[in-house]
Amino acid sequence: MKKLFKYASVALAVVMAISTASCSDDSHEYEPASPESGDQVYFSTETATSYNAKANESKVSIPIYRIKTDGAASVPITVTDEKGNFTGPSTVNFDAGKNEANIDLTYDFEKVGYDNYSTILLSIADPAYTTAYGISNLTVKVGIPAPWTSLGTGTFSETWWSGASYKKEIQQNDNDPQTFRVVDPFGDKGNYVDGADYFQFRIYKAGETLLNQVLERDVVFYEDCAMTYYDYYDAVIDIVFPGYFNSAKDQSMWTHNRVEYQEDGSIAYVQVAPYFYMDGIGGWNKSQNEDIITIIFPGYEPKDYDLDIVYGGMLTTSDGSSVKADVTLGADIASAKVAVIPDGEALYTVEDDILSGAVESVDVDGSSVYVPFAYENSGRYDLVLVGYDEEGAEVNATYVTFSFTAGGGEKWNKIGSGTFLYQNFFEGDDPGLEIFQSDANHTRYKITHALYDVDFCFTLSSSGTVLLVDDQTTGYVGDYGEVFVDDCQDYYGSENTYGASYFDEENGVFYFATKYYIPGVGGYGVKGYETFTLDAAAEAATRKARQRSELSISDAVKNIPVQQFRRDQKLDQDIIRR
Repeated sequence: MKKLFKYASVALAVVMAISTASCSDDSHEYEPASPESGDQVYFSTETATSYNAKANESKVSIPIYRIKTDGAASVPITVTDEKGNFTGPSTVNFDAGKNEANIDLTYDFEKVGYDNYSTILLSIADPAYTTAYGISNLTVKVGIPAPWTSLGTGTFSETWWSGASYKKEIQQNDNDPQTFRVVDPFGDKGNYVDGADYFQFRIYKAGETLLNQVLERDVVFYEDCAMTYYDYYDAVIDIVFPGYFNSAKDQSMWTHNRVEYQEDGSIAYVQVAPYFYMDGIGGWNKSQNEDIITIIFPGYEPKDYDLDIVYGGMLTTSDGSSVKADVTLGADIASAKVAVIPDGEALYTVEDDILSGAVESVDVDGSSVYVPFAYENSGRYDLVLVGYDEEGAEVNATYVTFSFTAGGGEKWNKIGSGTFLYQNFFEGDDPGLEIFQSDANHTRYKITHALYDVDFCFTLSSSGTVLLVDDQTTGYVGDYGEVFVDDCQDYYGSENTYGASYFDEENGVFYFATKYYIPGVGGYGVKGYETFTLDAAAEAATRKARQRSELSISDAVKNIPVQQFRRDQKLDQDIIRR
């Protein structure tokens, strides 16, 4: 009880002290601010900051306001348009009794044109006319929009970056009916950052001229379009038409930028197969891929014409050799054919030859087919799958590339085992791998089930002083294509700065200067040597001979972590823009 009384006494003392202080002679009386003079002109915070001018007019008006309205007033202003498309007055005039006037920006349509927007700064030039309670500067965006007619809502699908589909408005240009645009294609901020407001494209007809070439078929063309900011490179990824690059100048490289029509001649959908490019850095070539960007037009119900083909290996019997193809057909594919052709032949001409019978093919009658393989030379070949509708018309085609080595019956002698240490593409140790030596060429070696479960082949001279890794597949095929490995000496030539491969005979260690790359796309950075450390038995046998040959690919899959190509690894600047 004594404690409670003590606390109450302290609180009372505090209240009394505060009361005494508030009654002292040191208090100050409120002094109101002096009233503002002048017209007190300002821009409203509710004024629009974007204006669409009209092609058949010559001015657009921006409102400005004042508080004092006793008499007429002429207020000095400045209008700044760095493009010089729009001009404005040096003063704005208020009528007596009016609190609002307009700043008229004048323009000439012949100079400005469509979709050429200016950012314009409007300012009250003399502070004597302003007010502390309003803004004296306003920035507006002004331009003349091209005339577009909405066709309705279609579907914009982009599989490379977002892997998503979006319902988007599609518009057609009134002045050029072959030009279209998708409104807000990159509006999904969870996937895209700072993408363009529109993706605009034009359908060039066969017989028209595009990039100095008379077109053999209809082509979907587009100027550079910003898709997203990529923080890893601190750069914007642009969607770029392949014809702007040295490696894809010819129209034979534009076939995946195509349009499909409905029976009445209207557009069903367009497909865009671009380079994804970062200016001054490099990019990713998707010009030879299907289904990268697909724009389905309103009113079209797409058919399931999807195709997929996987190389299933080589089968050799007394009747000859054949290639196994594992295929998947969409629900609306009525029939399909598979053929084998040398890699590099134009796909669209081969499709026609398959249909006509000029190229031998096999009808698909199940999930796997065997295609006769009549080629004798080592190299890369394509398994081509073509799908047809119920009327026998081609509706889709795709292919997969594989490698073939002639003379696959070469005898190899096992000489031991060892451990592969990866770091330039695959990562980590790969122990227990076996090393073999060619019976026909004793300077030729292969390490089996290496990389992504393939033979890793190399040459080591009989003196043991020269080692060179084959240019060969890793067995890994990702979203961006098949990954190969080469020796830095071969890949870079005279510009190689990463050193040469060599064999440390004393310690039984191969040092491989490896370079991993995707043909036509780019390469991965070289972190250092990759090594294969021999056990004792293999080391002794290796001293006896050295060899080299082409690899043969195994069909098994190996669980080795792979560096991500797009997000974690920089590209060489192998993609050159014209």
